[in-house]
Amino acid sequence: MTAPGPVFIVGAARSGTSILYRTLLKHPSFAVVGDEALQLAESAILDKLHLAPRWKRRLPPRLWLFFLKNDEVYERFVERVHSLADGPPGPSHVAPPWTGDVLGEFVTHAKEARSCRRLLEKTPTHIDRAHWLLDALPTAKLLFVCRHPLDTYTSYVRRAAVDDRVGAWAELSADEFADTYRRQSRRARDLAAGAPERFLNVRYDSFVNDPAGEVGRVCTFLDEPFESEIVEEAAPDLSRGTHDPHLFGAITAKTKSWEDFVDHATATRLEDLTEDVASLWGYRRHT
Repeated sequence: MTAPGPVFIVGAARSGTSILYRTLLKHPSFAVVGDEALQLAESAILDKLHLAPRWKRRLPPRLWLFFLKNDEVYERFVERVHSLADGPPGPSHVAPPWTGDVLGEFVTHAKEARSCRRLLEKTPTHIDRAHWLLDALPTAKLLFVCRHPLDTYTSYVRRAAVDDRVGAWAELSADEFADTYRRQSRRARDLAAGAPERFLNVRYDSFVNDPAGEVGRVCTFLDEPFESEIVEEAAPDLSRGTHDPHLFGAITAKTKSWEDFVDHATATRLEDLTEDVASLWGYRRHT
């Protein structure tokens, strides 16, 4: 039998990917042994894959953090990468010729560094290059979390308001967000339709309103037994989530109201721009 492959949560940003990631990390198959503060790190490996011949000790930093700062395993990984990836970097949006080899080494070495039975990774920007993972890693399975567009945009606005360290990624206009939402939603729907056994769309509202039911569906898709404990939080410590206390609390259906962060005119315009795609997900307008 084929050993179970890696699992990647590829999007969408501000749609509940972190709470789904943390939930699945409680599962024995995905549990990480090591620095708990780094277990939720995102590798962003596809964003830097075109620069693989130039990777070195502790660089790229996000990738190294995903290895839980394990210098010994990470440097061994980089050495292998250098033996497989050669030549000048190309454009970041084109899969380099070493994609399959490097991603294979990534799965092997990251599993070792994180001491997990099965690798779980989450980088929301990976949806735009998700086909690289499907093509390069035949046993990989991918998850995408869809959410109502106005609620997703509200999460961006709130994060920018409470965290002065965020960059331009959280300061999107309604038009910029709508373009991203429409592109990524269509991409996720196309991938799920083309490879339903390998790509699953998870509804945020289904996840937070019925955690056991939706996570059970995810576990079935991943060929893993459902463990009821992973959707529970026996001793929540809300102080751990500086910018999102709900991340370390119980899974909660409603965490914020869009009306507290987005004015009605902006909300109406955003829903005008995304209504066609939102309706495909089954979402109705809030305005």
